[in-house]
Amino acid sequence: MKSYDIESVARELASIIKNTAEILTVQNGLQAYDLLKKNVKNPDRVFAGVVYPGSTRINNCSVSVDTISRAVVDAKATVLVEVLQASRFEFEQTNEIKQAIRDKMVINVALNAL
Repeated sequence: MKSYDIESVARELASIIKNTAEILTVQNGLQAYDLLKKNVKNPDRVFAGVVYPGSTRINNCSVSVDTISRAVVDAKATVLVEVLQASRFEFEQTNEIKQAIRDKMVINVALNAL
């Protein structure tokens, strides 16, 4: 989903998301987290994360996206953190998720120019 779809999707899902559910957004950019929080019933249950997919440049027009090389999740998302810890999915927790989002944006700015 693209960032411009978040508001409408959040409004559409708001009626079916349980009040106890934790919602994790891993959208690139700075707006996704705030837009999602504004459009759900329990904004305190919305958390952000970032993923760094590994990729390989195939040619001048193509890139192959491989596995996720790094994932960072807001440490305050306690239920999600427990679920991820119980799985084999490797991730990092951070208390500075806004900084992690900004760090990813800087990488995207550099890589997307290529």
